[in-house]
Amino acid sequence: MKQKEKFVLTMKLLTDAEGKKMGKSEGNIVFLNESANNMYGQIMAWPDGIMLAAFELCTNIEMKEIKKMADDLKKDTVNPRDLKMRLALEITEINHGQAAAASARDNFISTIQKKEVPKDMNTWRRTEEQYNIVDLLVATKLASSKTEARRLVEQGAVKIQTGADENAGPVVITNPKEDINVADDTILQRGKLQFVKIIK
Repeated sequence: MKQKEKFVLTMKLLTDAEGKKMGKSEGNIVFLNESANNMYGQIMAWPDGIMLAAFELCTNIEMKEIKKMADDLKKDTVNPRDLKMRLALEITEINHGQAAAASARDNFISTIQKKEVPKDMNTWRRTEEQYNIVDLLVATKLASSKTEARRLVEQGAVKIQTGADENAGPVVITNPKEDINVADDTILQRGKLQFVKIIK
């Protein structure tokens, strides 16, 4: 190998506005095996400064159109939110297909922008009337471990809403030792995007 000619292929790295690489340690990575809803929502959480690079590196849009996007942003003739929604749609469509991407967009609009509870969500069948919140998060697969569940609760990322009062908003749970009374149609929420309806 020492005497043989070598060829090196390089490409740009996807970085944020400060030049930091997108990755797990920065908390802005999007895994390819994410659900369509999660993928769309996580891309929408990216900072505006990364959009043009993401269009170039993560979509099939031609550079001519991306340059026009850059000009429109400079002239303030386009809303960055609209471009980011297109970016999220393009990337989600590549990984999940057109129908799933469109559904993820609609879900984002209703749950994040309009703050509505999604019509379609996973369900979990309860066998008890009371659960510790950490155990409940693991059982419903909103957390992969008790350690992760405790961290989510302590960060204020867990909400619960009972079906008894539709007008009452979700309650944030911050104590990992708290026991939760669960009735039919109780909705457990992790972050802004993940919901589980508890049924009997």
